[in-house]
Amino acid sequence: MATATLEAHTGTPSQRPWRVTLQGGTALAAAMGVGRFVYTPILPLMHTQAGLSVQHGSALATANYVGYLIGALLGIAAPHAVRSPATLRISLTAITATLALMPATHIFAAWFGLRLIAGAASALVFVVAVNAVLGALRAHGQHLTGWAFGGIGTGITLSGALVLLLRGADDWRQAWWLAAALSLVLSIAAWPLPIPTDAPRAVATPESSASARLLDSRFAGLFVTYEASLADAAEDELPEHVARQQDPGRSPARRQYGPTWRDRQYLRVPAGAGSTSRCR
Repeated sequence: MATATLEAHTGTPSQRPWRVTLQGGTALAAAMGVGRFVYTPILPLMHTQAGLSVQHGSALATANYVGYLIGALLGIAAPHAVRSPATLRISLTAITATLALMPATHIFAAWFGLRLIAGAASALVFVVAVNAVLGALRAHGQHLTGWAFGGIGTGITLSGALVLLLRGADDWRQAWWLAAALSLVLSIAAWPLPIPTDAPRAVATPESSASARLLDSRFAGLFVTYEASLADAAEDELPEHVARQQDPGRSPARRQYGPTWRDRQYLRVPAGAGSTSRCR
């Protein structure tokens, strides 16, 4: 029954989980490791050879981040699109094309548009590939999902190694072309990744609902602690006289020895968390 359900959603026999893992990993390597992060090791070459200023370099990075946000929002607005093989393949093609076109011009606006498109395509590939991997390995091979996500780190490593190989040439155009070639190879390997056409349906049970509530409570404590740490760090950056104006009872020794007992307050997480988290 589980096997039949798996094949109905993914079209992939359950006895081949490693194939799906490798295909998903190569898709993530192409989209994230190369499509997004190859810009980082190439950036110094563009500064010295292509005349890219620091401000424009930062703007290109921002363009990629904005594109990534747009792609993620597209996945939310059109959930059927992220369950389509066409979305995966068009996005992989767009990533490779934008990498190959970067050295074809010196116009900043063109670079900005290319990095924007690459960011959006990277986000779509990430959503589609993760959805495919999790759907295919749901019944068999859940322990392999980490290997698929390891494709991101593998792609980043390959991107850095690719630029290191150019140490003798130091040509920014050649770096982008080699990145495009690497993306093409990875895209070809990821091309047949089976995409589930239907959203998986989870059956809610009292046990799973209770576990979800407990998990939410535990994460609530985690986020409260994280936010408190940021607040502590921000306050520690204040000059002492400003901090004393905001809190007249603040101990002068606090900056040297940390918060005193009077500074500490405690926030209790809702019932079920089983722990307390400190918060300022």
